[in-house]
Amino acid sequence: MDPSFLILQLLSYPNTDPTATPKPLPTDDATNRAVSVLDRTPLVDLHKIGVVYAAPGQTEEAEILFNCAGSRFYGLFLQSLGRLVRLKGCREVYTGGLDTSDDVDGKYAVYSQDHLSQTIFHCTTLMPSPEHDPLSTGKKRHIGNDFITIIWNESGLPFAFDTIPAQFNFVNIIIEPVGSMNEKGIGVVKQYNEHMFKAYAQFREDMPEVGALWDPKLISGAALGSFVKQTAVQCNIFAQIFWQCVSGNMYTSNARERLRQINRMKNRVVANAPERPGSAGGGDAGSGVGQGLDLNVLLDFSRFT
Repeated sequence: MDPSFLILQLLSYPNTDPTATPKPLPTDDATNRAVSVLDRTPLVDLHKIGVVYAAPGQTEEAEILFNCAGSRFYGLFLQSLGRLVRLKGCREVYTGGLDTSDDVDGKYAVYSQDHLSQTIFHCTTLMPSPEHDPLSTGKKRHIGNDFITIIWNESGLPFAFDTIPAQFNFVNIIIEPVGSMNEKGIGVVKQYNEHMFKAYAQFREDMPEVGALWDPKLISGAALGSFVKQTAVQCNIFAQIFWQCVSGNMYTSNARERLRQINRMKNRVVANAPERPGSAGGGDAGSGVGQGLDLNVLLDFSRFT
């Protein structure tokens, strides 16, 4: 986009108010640092959500994290969360700390985005399970730093909150199939969409219960992915606010932080701007006449092209 076109969209031309005239940023180290920080601040909010598969009969952390595949219904659920992105060389999307150089954390990840946020799902079944790491410490490195974890529980047993203990584990969203699952035949997608699932949330003791899953819900497979994704993102936002408050800080969204940085640059330019001729008084305020201002100059739009 041509910068001259953009500046004309921001100005109410013809505007004779001298305070509305764009002012260039000074070319100095302070401005370069401020612009660099602004460039590194994302435009949207970023979320990373853990996804774990518990196979029939599994209740221990090591065996659950060691899974590198799941059921067909679990696979369809992952598809409903977002799209697969190739991690190696990935620069265009948020990967939430997953390796993008040597496939250390797997070749692919599930990713979703909208106009306000980007979400990466740390799916343990998409990460490698090397024999030399029976405790899956590589997977735990990511899951343990996620505030929210989605548990696809096919164990047939209750899932305890501390099954996968972690310092930052605030909420577990548990999904359990209701009744037997018929995953055979060519109509498995239809069977998944029509099947009912029980979804509920577990909260850390010191965290308030939030979101739509503080009490159990029965949800069809057709609506499960979008509902769980929205709930997980909402819980993640609240968990970030909760964690910042506990730490004695104030939560700030990326959009608000960018606005703060822009305002700081603006205030610095205004503070260092030389005083306008005739600004001490005289003439009709607001008209520009009698303030040392040439109306023809003010109406000359070619200055911005």
